[in-house]
This record gives sequence, C-alpha cells and structure tokens, in this order.
Amino acid sequence: MKYTPKKYQQDCIRFIDDNPKCALFLDMGLGKTSVVLTHIRDMLLDSFKIKHALIVAPLRVATVTWPAEIEKWDHTKELTYHVLHGKGRTTDAPAVNITLMNYEGLPWLVRHPNLFKKFDYIVFDESTCLKNHTSKRWKLAFSMFGVCKHVKLLTGTPIPNGLEDIWGQVFWLDHGARLGRTKTTFMQEYFNQGGYMNYKYFPRSGSLERVTDKIKDIAKTLKAEDYVQVPKMVFNDVVVSLPAKVMDAYRKFEKEFFINIGGTDVVAFNIATLGNKLRQCVQGFVYDENGIPHHFHGCKMKALEELINSYPHHSFLVASNFVHEIEALSSTFMAPAVYGKTNARDSRKFIEKWNEGKLPLLIAHPQSLSHGLNLQDGGHTIVWMGPTWNLEHWQQFNARLHRTGQSKPVIVHTIVAKDTVDVLVASALKSKDVAQEKLLSRLIKYQESTQ
Repeated sequence: MKYTPKKYQQDCIRFIDDNPKCALFLDMGLGKTSVVLTHIRDMLLDSFKIKHALIVAPLRVATVTWPAEIEKWDHTKELTYHVLHGKGRTTDAPAVNITLMNYEGLPWLVRHPNLFKKFDYIVFDESTCLKNHTSKRWKLAFSMFGVCKHVKLLTGTPIPNGLEDIWGQVFWLDHGARLGRTKTTFMQEYFNQGGYMNYKYFPRSGSLERVTDKIKDIAKTLKAEDYVQVPKMVFNDVVVSLPAKVMDAYRKFEKEFFINIGGTDVVAFNIATLGNKLRQCVQGFVYDENGIPHHFHGCKMKALEELINSYPHHSFLVASNFVHEIEALSSTFMAPAVYGKTNARDSRKFIEKWNEGKLPLLIAHPQSLSHGLNLQDGGHTIVWMGPTWNLEHWQQFNARLHRTGQSKPVIVHTIVAKDTVDVLVASALKSKDVAQEKLLSRLIKYQESTQ
C-alpha cells in the first residue's frame, strides 16, 4: 500500500528528525507507528545516519503490530526485521534493519552486549512501561541505551496514573535537565505530601503547567478528534444489584476483613489487600491465600449474557482483569481469550479471526490487548466486566475499536455493582483522566503558538 502521510504526520516526521531524543504523545489511531517507520527508513536507507534500529514494545505489539505495519507500506516493505522473542531469541540474530522485542526481554538482552551495542536508534513504544525508575526494567534499559543518540518515546497516555508518571520517561530524553536529576528532587519540587501517614503525594497548584512548560520543546502532542473523523464513543454503565445475602457478606468482609465462602476462610491482612479482595467479590469470586478462586455469585456473568442476547448481531470485545474470570468466561461462552497464558501464535490467530468478523465474542485481559492493535474491523461493542483503576488500560483498550477505520459508533458497556467498590474505582478513573487531559491540552496550545 502506498503511504501518503497527512500533514500532521509530516509535521511529526520533521519533529522527530529535528529532535534526536523526543516523545510523540499522539492519540491512539493517529499513526505513530507509520511515522516512526518512515523516519527509520529515511535514516537507514536515504541519509545513512543510522545502521540498526531497535523497537521495544509490549509483547503483542512487538510481535503483531510492528511486523504488520512494516509489511503494509510500499516504502517500508524493503526494511528487514527480526523479532527477538521465542524461537527468534538467539545470539545469532540475522543482520537486519530493525530488531523488535518486548520489554520483558531486556534482562536477556543485557547479558549479550554484542547484540545491544549495535543499536543506534531506539524506540520505546508505549513508553509508560518506563515510568517506574526503580524497576529492574528501567535500570536495565538505561544501562544499555542511556547514551544512545536517537531515542523516541511513543504513547497516547503519558500520565495514566498522575503527573508523577512523567519523570521516568522524560529522564530518558534529557538525563534530568528539565525535571531534575532524581525522582526525589522532582517530587519535592512539584508535590506536597499528605494523606494517611504522609504516604501520598499531591501535585501543588500550578505544577502541571510548570511541568508542561519544561518539556514542551521535546514532546509533540496530537489529539485524534482534531485530525481524524471517527464515529463517537458512547459509554453505558450496566448497573447490577447484588442479592441481599451477597451484599450482607460483602459488607461484613468490608468491615471485618474476613469472609467465609463455601467453608473456606478468606482474610485480608491490610487495607490494600482488602480493596483487591472486594473487587474480586463484586466480580463473583474470591481468591484464598493459596490463590484458589471460590465462587461467590454469578450476577455479572448473567449481565453479560443479557447484553449478548440484547444485541444478537453485535460482536463483543470483553475486558476482564482477573485470570479466573477470563477462563470462566471463555468456558461459559465457548469463546477464545487473549491473556497471559495465550501464546503469540494463538493471539495472532484470534485477532485475525476477529477482524474478519468470524468471532462473535473475544475475551481479553486489558493489558494483553491495550496497546497498538487494530481491532476496529471486527466490531464496535466493548464490555468491561468491571471498572479498572488503570486509566492507560481503559483508554488504550477502548481505542482498539475507536480508531481510524471504524465505521460505527463504539459502545462501551461497563458492568458496575451498585453500592460497592466498583463505584469508587469508576470515580477514581475519571479523576485521573482530568490530569492527563490537562497536560496534553497544554502541550497542544504550546505547539499551536509556535507554528
């Protein structure tokens, strides 16, 4: 297929060419992948400024999305690539233009310096995977590529859980020149401590604006609604009332940190554990201390069945955060699932069948399908079995259907248990969205003022 970049994509290509180390905070569906591939091709085959590019991304994005995009366009088909994963993870990797790998492969790569030393252009797709500077992943990656001249960060959700997420990413671009040499310095400058035992941090008034001003020269931001025509997204809460007996047990657990299900005692030893156990309760099961799930109720499963029966001609993309629930859904509805136990080959097969319109129901963990995959051809209806704390997963998963090429309004159903922790989680999700939207809007205003 011939690649004819739109004006905003041409602007992005120029931006990353002018800024060897930079970030593209582009909304889902605006073509980040094709923009970067075009630049890589120019640097490799036209200007000869680089010799070998490495792209690090979530597993299914690295093994499915990037290869498909390389093969899709006429001008990038000539690029050779190798996926450094599974059987392809070998020290005898062929001489190619682009190497693709997932973040989990970094510990293996660091043990083979003969491989990573040849990369002179690094792309971190879904760069929020690098937001935690204390993680082994962050430290390993920086030990390998911290001095690389060309580093590109890509994401549509730069601060999914709050402003603190930005430091670990920006440090990759300027080694602390803009936001401080350490995370501690950054937090002291832009946050106040508070809450129980002073364990929480809250951005000071004006911090969002100050941070935005600091990074505006190395981060380009675009919002999808400003550049592409995509049918609207409709949100619908499917509220379910749990039976009185279930609610009585839920309230007792909430108060006493203890519940007995089917003769098995389940104990929450602290407030954080309790919050997760309560989320399990509203989903219909609870894991005991040995990781064994115990059935509690089937209200949400029944709500999903009613939705499916109400829309017999729709294909449903169903999101669940719990392995037991995913497996129960897959078994009950005889539907394939994409989650941590699904291998790359089966994932590709299920995604292809979905996009061909051959799957009326596809179940997935949000993290497994939340980045980079194009699923808009297979349907326009999403069901969340329950709200999620993770704004990035929420936005990215919904964007698998709500993106360029979608021809129908996308309907996002969320099954919410009345008067439970579900309500708190849904409220927290909205507050995180406000912070991220402010950051992106401010960056856009800066870009408009410099044009």
